[in-house]
Amino acid sequence: MSLDLGLSGTEEMYFATTHFGADGGICVTASHNPMDYNGMKMVRAGSAPLDAGTGLARIKELAEANAFKIRATLGKIHDIAEEARAAYVKRVCQFVDISALKPLKILINAGHGTAGPTFDAIAARLGELGAPLVFERLFHEPDDIRAT
Repeated sequence: MSLDLGLSGTEEMYFATTHFGADGGICVTASHNPMDYNGMKMVRAGSAPLDAGTGLARIKELAEANAFKIRATLGKIHDIAEEARAAYVKRVCQFVDISALKPLKILINAGHGTAGPTFDAIAARLGELGAPLVFERLFHEPDDIRAT
């Protein structure tokens, strides 16, 4: 079974891997690569690092040999984007002591990436909790790569 987080940041994938008890997690990202390249960030169960000594070397061997087994039946993909985002926002907001906050205007630069929608969910929850914060958004909408 695969769990689909939808458009989400790497930190959300790390959180969801542990929160949902997954065997591992993977995030396709281009955040630190040249424009025409994507990368993958992967973790094992418990969001533990995946490196040559803990399974990455075996994955590399399989990929280079194209030696993945073909399954007779395909697995199921479960869209848990809303549930995962809600759980992530709840967890992040648990770190905030609303009573200690002073009124503040904050500039948010999401860099045209996945941080925008996640931040909006966090900001909405902080507002519901009474945080005296005002946010100005810059480069907030994720790039639409389908348009290119």
